[in-house]
Amino acid sequence: MAEAMGYAATELLLRPEDRRLLLVLTDGIPDSFPAVQELLARCRESDIEVVGIGIQIDVRDLFRVALKVAEVADLRRALFRLAEQMLLAV
Repeated sequence: MAEAMGYAATELLLRPEDRRLLLVLTDGIPDSFPAVQELLARCRESDIEVVGIGIQIDVRDLFRVALKVAEVADLRRALFRLAEQMLLAV
């Protein structure tokens, strides 16, 4: 998980937009909590907003902004609700 997040964060830092958002979808726990926590700290320092979305898993202990969906079929509705919340939070 940390490796994929690191790649995505690096790509986001190359973008000219003022606001950067990294969505992390997972159906499991990371191989290395410390690596993910370190990367999340670096994202905060770089003003990258990170949202964790757990599919049948609670990721609130890892991500400050997180949600859990029970089934993949629920993902579309959850993503639209999340997008609305994030856009209104500007």
